[in-house]
Amino acid sequence: TKSGVVGGQLNNVSANHSFVGGGRNVDITGGERHGIVGGFDLIISAGDANFIGGGSGNIINGGSYNGIVGGTANSTNSTNSSIIGGSSNTLSNSLNSAIIGGSNVRLENTTGSVALDRDTAYTGSANYTLFTQNIQASGSVGVTGSVNATSFTGSLLGTASYATNALTASYAQNATPTFPYTGIVTGN
Repeated sequence: TKSGVVGGQLNNVSANHSFVGGGRNVDITGGERHGIVGGFDLIISAGDANFIGGGSGNIINGGSYNGIVGGTANSTNSTNSSIIGGSSNTLSNSLNSAIIGGSNVRLENTTGSVALDRDTAYTGSANYTLFTQNIQASGSVGVTGSVNATSFTGSLLGTASYATNALTASYAQNATPTFPYTGIVTGN
């Protein structure tokens, strides 16, 4: 099988061309060309050329060219995808996608998507999408396409083609129609 275990305790490699550097209770049991560097209770059971850097309880149970860098109780069976830390995250049947940190995130049936989140599931409806609960930017943000939001804090500069229920505005260039009344308005 041309595979090897360098160190650690209770480690096993039965897949071809695979490597375990160390750790405890680390198993590579299926597929080929895998690597696990260290950690404990880690499993690669299928696929091709998968990698687990460390952590505990992480599992790659299918797919190819995946990586779990670290964290706890993360799992994937995708292709060309990664979980970079966090806990209890699942990357399932996805292509070229990633979960970066967070906990209890499920990214399923996506292509080219990234999740930076927690306690949320995303399934195949939005490919090539960044999923996150908050984005803060210093400077400017350019958007090509649409922005859907329930509210904004701050200012917006640009062109609007549609607005409903607008209650206040700090700036409106060339707004029409103009308010046709001059004089004093009183009341509640």
